[in-house]
Amino acid sequence: MISNYPKSYYVGKKEVEDIFTGHVIIEEKIDGSQFSFGNVNGELVCRSKNQVLNIHDPEKMFIQAIEISKLLFDEGKLPEGVIYRGEYL
Repeated sequence: MISNYPKSYYVGKKEVEDIFTGHVIIEEKIDGSQFSFGNVNGELVCRSKNQVLNIHDPEKMFIQAIEISKLLFDEGKLPEGVIYRGEYL
């Protein structure tokens, strides 16, 4: 199982009130849909922000991401226990 992506906090929230006390780099983020995948106990697992995805009958939006994940898994390129997270555009 892949856990949910951690919560992001915006400037002004108590949890990040000290964010500007040191050196800060600000970057622009391209906003897509969160996609995570990995080899969990020898099985390919994929998820979006809100749910685990069915890799055998994927939602149309994630078909290409899941196909690439399957290819990497089948080629043995996904180490067990490592979760990859990104934005699907």
